[in-house]
Amino acid sequence: MNVQPDGDLLYTPAALWVAARYRVPLLTVMHNNRQYQNTVEHAIRIGEARRSSDERRHHAAVLDDPPIDFAALARSFGVWATGPVTDVDAARPEVERALAVVRGGSPALVDVVTTGA
Repeated sequence: MNVQPDGDLLYTPAALWVAARYRVPLLTVMHNNRQYQNTVEHAIRIGEARRSSDERRHHAAVLDDPPIDFAALARSFGVWATGPVTDVDAARPEVERALAVVRGGSPALVDVVTTGA
């Protein structure tokens, strides 16, 4: 299983194609907080160190306008995918559907939208 941050996947989306091409039975669950979390956290620390506001911490770090549809991206590479899942109660059934695909020998991705800083 691969818990995949959204910003990290954007650096190497071709990995999805490789998984589809070689039928890698890999479950990927997106930790999609729609931001570059490390960048936001760094901006918060800099604001604290400078004793200034961190209200601009999301500048150039958010991935929500427009939001990225990672399920559509995965499908475009031939990976079974579902989401974005925004309801916590819906996550488990979607992961179970994806696990069935993985047990069948193919990669699957579940795009789960999470909260960020």
